[in-house]
Amino acid sequence: MRGGFNATFGKLNIIPYVQYQWLPKSGRVGNVKTYNNIAFAVSADYQFNTLWSLGSQLSYVSTNTNKQNIGNAITFGNWMGYGATGPGAIGPGASMLGLQLTPTWQYKQLFVRTTFAYSHLSSYLSGFAYGINGNKPDMFAGILEAGLLF
Repeated sequence: MRGGFNATFGKLNIIPYVQYQWLPKSGRVGNVKTYNNIAFAVSADYQFNTLWSLGSQLSYVSTNTNKQNIGNAITFGNWMGYGATGPGAIGPGASMLGLQLTPTWQYKQLFVRTTFAYSHLSSYLSGFAYGINGNKPDMFAGILEAGLLF
């Protein structure tokens, strides 16, 4: 289930949303625990003028999964990881808080955009976090894009 809306206040556009995932315990399919995940985010974009805008997003994800039965948790309770396991996945029982800023310059159909992002994991299992070995709680990332709009 996912819900949200869009609100505009002059040059400011705000989009909050929530996503909830629930899977009940079922011996029929093999999951031994009821799993649920919840995510909240607020995205905002401010248009300074015809050339410049600043986008941002604050997000939080929480997974309620069974850390004691790791195989079952990965199979059934790691939905926020979308089936991914190991470093970079939001593993069983973890929570994530993230912030990103995206300044954008656009002239007619030409644009240049960069994104700066920070993410922090808590309550994660070793091997299911950031870094080569999946044991670092913090990640910084940056992206630079340029292109033409059609």
